[in-house]
Amino acid sequence: GVIIISYIAPPPVSGQKNFRLGVSRSTNSGASWTPTYFVQGVDTADKILCATDDISSSPYYGRSYIVYSEKRGVFMSYTTNSGETWSVSARVSPPQNHGRVGASIVTGNA
Repeated sequence: GVIIISYIAPPPVSGQKNFRLGVSRSTNSGASWTPTYFVQGVDTADKILCATDDISSSPYYGRSYIVYSEKRGVFMSYTTNSGETWSVSARVSPPQNHGRVGASIVTGNA
């Protein structure tokens, strides 16, 4: 099956302080991995969490989500094609919610 991992990736230029949100996927149970895909719209990723909706009755079945914190709040990105591409990050916390860290992902009929 497909395995998706997300992680804090080093800045593109040595000496920069902004870490990126990296994603890799495996289609052979971890025997090999794709090159890092960098989610667009990320300034400085921290506290990254990834989850997939595996509830077969869900209209979002198979969609994988990543949430992460950065200076401007909590953000989310998702994929509908097993991690081949990801949506541009979108804020999921109120603008005045600066300083919040971490988030949880709940899928299905929670």
